[in-house]
Amino acid sequence: MRFIHFSDTHLGARDFDAVDPATGHNVREHDLYRAFDAVIDAAIRLQPDAVVHAGDLFDSVHPSNRAVCVALEGFRRLSDASIPAIVIAGNHDTPRLPGTGCALRALSVLPGVHASYGGNVIRVDVGNAAFHAVGDAPTDDGPSSTGAGAAV
Repeated sequence: MRFIHFSDTHLGARDFDAVDPATGHNVREHDLYRAFDAVIDAAIRLQPDAVVHAGDLFDSVHPSNRAVCVALEGFRRLSDASIPAIVIAGNHDTPRLPGTGCALRALSVLPGVHASYGGNVIRVDVGNAAFHAVGDAPTDDGPSSTGAGAAV
């Protein structure tokens, strides 16, 4: 079994005030998009049995349109390459109010992309192995303080 694990991509983060004069976009935000795309490129090149993203795909529970598009495009590329992907919600992905909904749900429209959020437990069978994932869930005090979900 070969799989690629990554986490804490924080797509949409706009730390610092540096702006690319050519595009008008935040430099740090685009650094994060480039790093995310580099992992997707490596996964397609290496053809692992699965890819696991273990928490904080987005920097906010309300990611920008650009961040959502980058995520959907990347995971669509994995789907097109027939590489199963398991995406687990972290505390940055988890709304404080359960009724808000989780942006990770959008990934579930892609074949072979499985998202665990809101504390739901998912099982993804890959070959002879099974991935069990539990996404972060809100508590009475808001999202958990542990940071990310878990995969076993």
